[in-house]
Amino acid sequence: MEIHYTTDGSEPTATSPLYEKIVPVKEALTLKGATFAYGRQMGKTLILPVRWNLATAKPVLGTNPTEKLLTNGIRGSLKYSDFEWCSWADNDSVSFTIDLLKPEMLNTLTLGCITNNGMAIHKPASVRVEVSDDNSKFREAVVQSFTSEEIFREGNFIENLSLNWEAHRPVMYV
Repeated sequence: MEIHYTTDGSEPTATSPLYEKIVPVKEALTLKGATFAYGRQMGKTLILPVRWNLATAKPVLGTNPTEKLLTNGIRGSLKYSDFEWCSWADNDSVSFTIDLLKPEMLNTLTLGCITNNGMAIHKPASVRVEVSDDNSKFREAVVQSFTSEEIFREGNFIENLSLNWEAHRPVMYV
């Protein structure tokens, strides 16, 4: 079996680039991949939209090894089990730092959250964003809290939590 892929949104064919090593991504794109045997596609095409923003591919300074998912540019699906979601089930409070590697003017942080009532997966009760120039002294940028009705809504869905604040100067750490 071989895996062939495209990065331009077209369907992969047996003559598309062969996946042999990590595919470098430096901008938003749709990666499509499929397995081939003897020139014939086997199974369905994997479609993986990669979103690019200021935090994509930046280091996450935290203790949870899965926190790298926060900046990999890949959105989890409605299936929590796709391994593209972070979970802090055993913690009432979590903290992590994203190192932007250079000063950036920020005024919005968007977190993707999944709700799946059947698996007892819900968005957090509150989110606090702090920013820093030096990864030492942080200042609060915004806090947003959610009601029980907002947290425990019925259904299975993904939503973006966009937190906005007034940016006064460039920051390197969020």
